[in-house]
Amino acid sequence: MVSLILLTMLNVFNLSLTSNFYHIGDYFWVICIVTSGFFILGKNWGILLIIVNLSVIYVIFYMIRIEMVEQIPKPFTDFSQMNFFINLCMGGVLFSFLIIQFLKENKEMAQKYLLANSELQLMNEEKTVMLKEIHHRVKNNLQIVTSLLRLQTSDVDDPKVLNEFSEAIDRISAIAKIHEKMYNNKSLNQIDLSEYLEDLITDLLTSYTDKNTIQAEINSNINFIPPKDLVPIALIFNELVTNSVKHAFKNQEHSKIIIDAFITDENRVKLSYSDNGSWAEPKKVSQSIGLDLIESFVEQLDGTYEIDKTNGTKYVIHFVIKE
Repeated sequence: MVSLILLTMLNVFNLSLTSNFYHIGDYFWVICIVTSGFFILGKNWGILLIIVNLSVIYVIFYMIRIEMVEQIPKPFTDFSQMNFFINLCMGGVLFSFLIIQFLKENKEMAQKYLLANSELQLMNEEKTVMLKEIHHRVKNNLQIVTSLLRLQTSDVDDPKVLNEFSEAIDRISAIAKIHEKMYNNKSLNQIDLSEYLEDLITDLLTSYTDKNTIQAEINSNINFIPPKDLVPIALIFNELVTNSVKHAFKNQEHSKIIIDAFITDENRVKLSYSDNGSWAEPKKVSQSIGLDLIESFVEQLDGTYEIDKTNGTKYVIHFVIKE
């Protein structure tokens, strides 16, 4: 800092002298002083030195122009010529040294960046493998739970209890399928909603062998959705499809389920579920449980829903995807 201040003062003195070399050496030293300030002292000092040197050059030459300052004549001699070239050489050596140091530091920083980036990439790959393995184990554990529930049903004769077991198995399977998708997906943060719904609805419909004539139509422009939103969405559609299969399509041909999932505005999502069935009123208990579950899952999405039963049954759900 002291050296740069002294060099600046020396440069100010030289600018006040008459030069036979048009102050080329002085301007070159200004560049060296400012570059040294940026490299050694930091950005703030470098900017300050630029302002100081430019201000000094402007003030001195303005004062000379209005004859407030008279330049001291400097004779042109062999010594002054030698002094000029020595100044240029010293400044050139300093400037070259700074440039070399700057390039060297840049290279070291680039190598550190590449090393840190490769380490982060390796850590990310390891965490991805670990997370995938966790999802795989969770899926396996949930499948074990569903297998245990199926084994338990072999000792149950009550149709009502069997129905409750069946619904519980479907709900657990819907969650297990999410973990299976995340295990097989390249991105752990998002899952293709339309692909997941197709698999889920297909599994639900095929699990009811006497309902294999039901057609499912899925329309969606949502390619990816966060897993935290997918769990309640999956369980909502699990409830809706199960209710339609059990209560809407009694002795009916050409049964159809239509699911629409669209992003309407920015991150706002509109989910629509409808069937063309003629609903038979379920028992109050099961109806209450189903509606309570749907309401609970919609609340998890911080969304709202509407029901229209004028022609079949239609549910419309609105919520916002939060990053």
